[in-house]
Amino acid sequence: MKRSKLGIGAILILSLLFFFPHHKTEVSFQENIIYLSDEAFSIGWIHSVEKEEWLEFYERRGNQILLTKTQFKTYGAGVPSSGKSSLTEDGYVEVEINRKMDELRLVVSPRVKSTMHLNNHDLLLYEIVEPYNEVVIKPVSLPVYQYAIYLLKREGLS
Repeated sequence: MKRSKLGIGAILILSLLFFFPHHKTEVSFQENIIYLSDEAFSIGWIHSVEKEEWLEFYERRGNQILLTKTQFKTYGAGVPSSGKSSLTEDGYVEVEINRKMDELRLVVSPRVKSTMHLNNHDLLLYEIVEPYNEVVIKPVSLPVYQYAIYLLKREGLS
């Protein structure tokens, strides 16, 4: 009797772990999906008119993405006009945005070098996505088993 209770308890614990949600940031494009553990990231590109780098900083917060701030070198068309602004040490104008969204849609171009900056590396979107195709970035909750399958496929083990 004691063994069967332990067995049932072990099965329940393993089942919970197996289906427990794993929070990730999903980057999808052209039938490809990349899951990222990073809770914070930035998107950078070269502005088509000013030829200067622009950066937008995001955080994954539950089931939403929060655009926390943007940085750019010069004012011009399309520059945010509300929010607290300051000047960084490296010469960027930084504007606090704090706008929540369900997902982020980005059209990638090699001309502007669309890049996703993560904690440990840069994801050069312009090298892995066909020009002028869309990338969708959104928070997701995956069961552990689904994330494990993704990792196995990514490593070519399945």
